Amino acid sequence: MRRDKDVAFGGDIRRAVFEAALGKNAETEAGAIYRYFRGELVKLYPRITIPNAICFSPDRKCAYFADTAKAIIWQQDLNGKDGWPKGSPKEFLNFENTDINPDGAEKHWGAFFVDRTPKQVVIDLLSADAE
Repeated sequence: MRRDKDVAFGGDIRRAVFEAALGKNAETEAGAIYRYFRGELVKLYPRITIPNAICFSPDRKCAYFADTAKAIIWQQDLNGKDGWPKGSPKEFLNFENTDINPDGAEKHWGAFFVDRTPKQVVIDLLSADAE
């Protein structure tokens, strides 16, 4: 069984919907991130324990997502014509061995912001040039 986690609407060039789902009890690597476009749901990233922080660069050339359990945010280049992932995701921010667990993220004004959990404190500026 799975449960829905996050949804990001219209972030890529085609305005597709990206959905994150995880195991009912957050089982290790039981989650995934999907892309829904024109009636088709495609699993993009399997084996994610707690998928989170789906967001997009303002120019829609890349997407970001996290596995909160691993404390890593990934960056994924997107095809400028159809919005599909281009190549493999790259590690963007790694919070292993810190008290930061990426649970929410936004990309605005050339800066990348990450919400710290479980404390749910104020959003921190982490990178002035996230692209």
